[in-house]
Parts: sequence; C-alpha cells; structure tokens
Amino acid sequence: MRRALALLLLALVAPPARAASPQLDSVLPRGGQRGTTVEVTLRGQRLDDAEDLVFYAPGLTVQAFKAVDARTARATLAIAPDCALGEHALRLRGRSGLSELRTFWVGALRQVAEKEPNDDPAQAQAVGLEVTIEGAIGPGDLDAFAFEGQAGQRVTAEVEAMRLGGPVFDPVLVVLDAAGAVLAETDDAPLLGQDALVSVVLPADGRYVVTVRDATWQGSAAYRYRLHLGTFPRPVAAYPPGGRPGDEEAALELLGDPAGVTSGRFVLPGPGADGQAGLFVEDARGVTPSPLPLRVSDLPVALEVEPNDRRRATEVTVPAALHGRLEAPGDQDWFRFEAKKGERLRLRAFARALGSPLDPVLDVYVAGGRHLAGNDDAQGRPDSDLTVVIPDDGRYELRVRDFLERGGPTHVYCVEVAPTAPALTLDLATYGRNSQARNALAVPAGNRMAVLVRVGREAAPGAVAVDLAGLPAEVASVHTAVCAAEIGTVPVVVEAAADAPRGAWLAAVEGWSVPRPAVRGGLQQTIPLVFGAPNNAVYWTRTVDRLAVAVGEPAPFRVRLVAPRAPLVRNGAADLTVVVERDEGFAQPVFLSLLQDSPGTGSRKDVRVEPGKDRATIHVTANGQAALGQWPLVVVARADVKGELWVSSQLATLEVAAPAVRLTLARATGEQGAVAEVAAEVHVDRPFEGEATAHLIGLPPHCAAPPVTFTADARALRFQVTVGPQARVGRHRNLFCQVLVPQGGEQVVHHQGHGGELRVDPPAPAASAPPPPPPPTTGRPLSRLEQLRAEHAARKAASTAGASPGSTPGTIEEAP
Repeated sequence: MRRALALLLLALVAPPARAASPQLDSVLPRGGQRGTTVEVTLRGQRLDDAEDLVFYAPGLTVQAFKAVDARTARATLAIAPDCALGEHALRLRGRSGLSELRTFWVGALRQVAEKEPNDDPAQAQAVGLEVTIEGAIGPGDLDAFAFEGQAGQRVTAEVEAMRLGGPVFDPVLVVLDAAGAVLAETDDAPLLGQDALVSVVLPADGRYVVTVRDATWQGSAAYRYRLHLGTFPRPVAAYPPGGRPGDEEAALELLGDPAGVTSGRFVLPGPGADGQAGLFVEDARGVTPSPLPLRVSDLPVALEVEPNDRRRATEVTVPAALHGRLEAPGDQDWFRFEAKKGERLRLRAFARALGSPLDPVLDVYVAGGRHLAGNDDAQGRPDSDLTVVIPDDGRYELRVRDFLERGGPTHVYCVEVAPTAPALTLDLATYGRNSQARNALAVPAGNRMAVLVRVGREAAPGAVAVDLAGLPAEVASVHTAVCAAEIGTVPVVVEAAADAPRGAWLAAVEGWSVPRPAVRGGLQQTIPLVFGAPNNAVYWTRTVDRLAVAVGEPAPFRVRLVAPRAPLVRNGAADLTVVVERDEGFAQPVFLSLLQDSPGTGSRKDVRVEPGKDRATIHVTANGQAALGQWPLVVVARADVKGELWVSSQLATLEVAAPAVRLTLARATGEQGAVAEVAAEVHVDRPFEGEATAHLIGLPPHCAAPPVTFTADARALRFQVTVGPQARVGRHRNLFCQVLVPQGGEQVVHHQGHGGELRVDPPAPAASAPPPPPPPTTGRPLSRLEQLRAEHAARKAASTAGASPGSTPGTIEEAP
C-alpha cells in the first residue's frame, strides 16, 4: 500500500514528459463549410502532448481538443460565417513545440463525403448540385458523382487536390451526359496550377455525371480531394487584371465563364506582401470556390489600345502598370514611352502569377531601332523580369508576346515599368531541400533557441537590422544582431524564462536599413507543401508573413558558449568552447554546430558531446580573404528526446582580424640522414606581449623539426630539420608554419608561409680509393687510348671526394 501511494505521489509531482516538437502528417477532413462546426482528426507522430491548433488568419476557432495517443489527436473547429474562403495555414502546438505547417480549406457549399462503390458512371453517387464532395482516390480508382440538370444551366466542377498539400495528385475531371458522351474534359487549369476546373452549359434536361481520377491512375488514402459542384459563377480571368489599392470603382470584365463575359465594378481587396490580391466573384447563384488573382500596386494604370503593332504602339507614360491581353495566336502588344539617359528601369510581367495561360516574353527596343534587352523566364518563374539601363534620352518601345505565340481572350497580363527601387525581403534559412525542419521557433522554458533570418536586398546595399515584434515581454526576450553588408543572413535568439507561460504566438519579423531606416521589409516565408518527380520539383507552396513561436516544457539540457577573448585571424584557426549543462539522468549525446559561419570562415559541424561530458570545442578556420570585423556567434545543439530537440546558446561575438604575424618560408635542401635548415622571414604587423611559438607543418615522413619561439622583435627564424635516412627523395611543397601568438590569455593560431618547399637529396657517395700507380715506364710514350683512360680516372676521383654537411642549432635573427 505504501509503495503504491509513493508511486502515485511521484506521478503527481513529476515534471511533464519532454519531447521533440510534434510531427503533423494529415488533417481530415481537409476542409469544411463556413458557418458550421467540424470534427477533425489529426495524425502524425509525438502527438501525445498536443494541446491546440494555431491558425495564421481569423475565422477558425478550436472549441475542443484531445490528444488520443502518440499518433492521433482530435479537435472540434468552429468556422465563422464570415471566415475567408480558401486555404488556411495552421500548425499543431504541443507542450514540446510546433509542428510543420499544414492547411485546412473553407468553402461556401454544404459538404458531403464520397461513398463507395462509385467507380463508374453507372454506379455514380447521387449528390445533386451546390455541394462540396470530400473523397480519396485509390490506385487505378475513378470516383463518379451524378446530378440532375436543366437545359441552359451553367454547371461548374472545380477540384482541390494538388493544392491540399499531399502527394503529387494531378486530377482529371470529365463531365458526361445521360448517354455517357463526354461534354467536357480537363486536366490542368492555368488558374489552379495542376488542379482541374471545368464549366459547361447543359444542353438538355437530364442526368449528368462528373468523374474525378488521377492523370496517371495513381492513388492511395493520401490522394485526397475536395470537389466543388454547383451553378456558382466561374470566370477564369479579369481584365484589367489589377488596379490600385483602395480603388472602390474598379471596372473589370470577367472572362472565361461559359455563360458569357460579364462586367461590373468591384472593390479591390488589399494586396499581400507580394503585391497579389484575390477576388472572389459572387452572384445570386453562389461564389467562386477560389479567387481570381489580381496585381494591385500604387502605379498608374495604362491599358493597351488596339491596334498596337509596332507602328501603332500604345503611347504610355512611365512609371506605369501596363495591362493588356493577347487575344489571338500570334498577337503582339507594343507600347512606346519616353525615358532619360542613365535611368534604370525594371520591367516585371505578371501573367502566370495571375492564373493566365500566357507565358510572357518582354523585349525593349530603341524606338524604331535596335534591341536593348529581353527576358522570358526569371527567378525560376515563367513570368519575365528584366532591368534595362537607358542609353540616351529619347523614345523606347516594349513588346509583349507569348513564348509559343499563343493567344486567346483569357491571355491577360500586367507589366510594371518603374525605376528600380530599394527593397528588403526576409525569409528563414532552410535545412534540406523542400524541408520544413526548423521553420518555426520552439523555445523550451528556461532555455534559448535561434533562427537564421535570410535578408534579401534589392538595390539596397548595406547593413540591415532585424527584430521580432509581437512577443509579449513576459513570454520571451529577443536578442538580435545587425546583418552586415557582406552577408545575407543574421541570427535571432529568443530566450524564454523558466516561468514563461506556455503557448504559441505569431511574431512579425521586421528588417530595416541602418544607420538610416530608409528601407523596410518583412517576412515572406514560402513553404513547400507538394513536391515530387521529376527531381523533387515543387508543385504547391504557401507563403506566410509571420513567424510561429512557441514556448514549451523545459529541455533536459542547455548549452552555453564561452565567449572567445582573442580573435580568429585570416589564415588562422580557433577552438570555441561550449559548455553543456545536463539534467540529472539525461544520458544522450548532444550534437553542436555553429548556426552560421561568417564570410570566409568554416567550422566543424555536429560536434558530438558524449553522455557524461559537459563540454566540447568547435574548430573554426578562416581563409586569407575572410571578412574582417565583429560577427554574431550562436551555437545550436540537438539531442534525441523522443525525436530531435533543439536549443541554442546565447548570442556572442567572434572577431575576425588580420594576422598579427606573417611568415615567408625560403626553399631548403637537405640530404637523407643529415640536418637541413629552413629559413623563415618574419613580419610582425601587430605587436604582442611575451613569446610566440612557430611549428613547421607539412614535413614529409621521417623528418622532424623542433618548434622555435620568438618575440615581436624577431625578423627571421631558422628551423633545424632532421632528415631521416628513410625520407623520400624529391621535392616536398606542402610546408607552412603554425604560429601561436599570445593574446588575451589565449593562443591565437596563425597559419603562415604556405607553399614552403624542402628538397630531399640522396646522400653523397663515399670518397673513392686513390687511383692505382702508373705502370712502370718502359721508355715508350702512352698511346692516345691510355692517356684518355688516365684522365678519366683522375676526374672521377676528384668529383667523388668530400664530406657530408654538419648540423647547426635553430636560430632567431632579431631587428637591430
């Protein structure tokens, strides 16, 4: 009884189980109807401490949440009646951290579940119209759905499949009439990427069937889809495809709806950080499931005026947003504008980004004359982007065409022409291709964690300051550094107090130029959600403008960087000491790495600290061009705590300096079994106290030289190299000096004299015996052959005579 009571008390007071961040693999169902409540099942790993969901936009509320086991959790979501339609980003929060980013979709139609068997039109599931069907496609599967329609009725089927963020599911939609004849079939829709969209006007009253399958007949339980089926409006393009923000009287033509072109005046939605906005078109029959993308900017709008071939180009004044459409195959649009010498104009096309089938190509010409510049695709996108420097005052022309000379009524575009302007964009460093590793910030209570912010500069050279906004002061403190002009990344460390409240927050990441904050920018974190063949190509992404930060339960270890007291020098090395503090009983190895290396430096990664050890060193080297200055220094550490758990050190500083000492090695020669002397010329650029020690590195096997100590007054060193009898004969060109210079109580490691050479020769042969005495004279003269033999013997004896050189001690030459 006492033992049972003790175990119970221990369980009540024991600290919560600590683990790595949860992994979220799926959210089912994949969406719901606004104004309703939905029960969702969450599956993944390490979900036993899951507590909540974090949404990036309003409209979705968690009413109940339960962690079922390590692989399953369940939540009840309330979807507000005015919740924004479409994709909503979310993360699961556990007591240990945050999951990857996943999505949940909100629609306007009532939602029904697919029911098998419905594998052919004869077995089609009767669903009617104005519904969203949620289902899955198995291998070789086809799902069929039936509805009753009326002659002249417009019916649209639009599917979310690839966009749901699962596998590479490329859906095909087919509409069949009552006789089984195909009315319409579609694979990819330019508006929706790899997802499909089909709209038809029904020719007669009767029963119709819509089928959905994968284009290559692949499938699994993960091949989820949401099929919207109804009479809602479905234009696929707007003209003009954008306008100015705040324009409440934007006149737009809505194109591509089989019921015909409509027009009206619309309030343009506010743009996101990338300048894109989405317009949901609504009428009495419903609302589009997905928006029409629009380009919204402050530039004046100029519309093309047909005919506008080169001779009759549309006259415009730049800067401007030029809107047009290529209405037929082979169509080209020309614009003419004035520009001044030396102006740097950026021309950016937006077509595919707006869901247009157009693949734009831009070309700039001197009016009536030569070609200046052109561009097809830019920065991995099918839209064009180019910068041109105007050579002279005068008139210039812009041509817009399709790469394959295609055209049609929905081939709309926007081309922004404006002087280049400074801009900043911020993102997070990634770890592995298409990986979401460490793309959120999970900070254990009483600990620290860091992220590496990438700074993108556009015509904005110079240093940039970075900070986080939106974290309550009682939750965590933020430690930041300035991103120097020579580098594109900067660490941000967040430290949570031991008593910090547990929870999650969305923080704004802000950057501005220094010393004057003339240019500002924010986070644009693009996260890959769908990728696959070929070559791990990315098919669907989600961009968010805030960083998810969570404070979780304490970690069983902490790390602290011992701040270096001496600099790292060019062509030098340093060992950084890291202290690991472990909770009692924590016996896992800890792996250490620097979060980033400053320009021209490198460091050893994943330094292993064995269980029972409390410190390790990280070896850092600098090349001869390493950027000088004070650089932010952060160590990140990971350990297996039911998965990878990460923490970081405090934010410290590492100075990279020019060498205090430079050495130049002279070439040297020595024989096997002898002592050779290697001379070094010394240049002291920064005086030091005490004695430095120089080691000769790179000697061949069977050769050795004792180190030489010297002071700041030295001007030359001499190393005495013992060349062993087994040393390899030949030239050895890898000699250099490792010089240890005292500073701040530490030894600053210099690597100097690269390219030194030691040539090893064989020993000289022993002196030969004296020549034999001449034969007794006979009174006759020697023959010519006898004379030559005697001369050769004498020369050979003279050339082999001599002694091996002796050895001398190492010396230092000092300045007078």
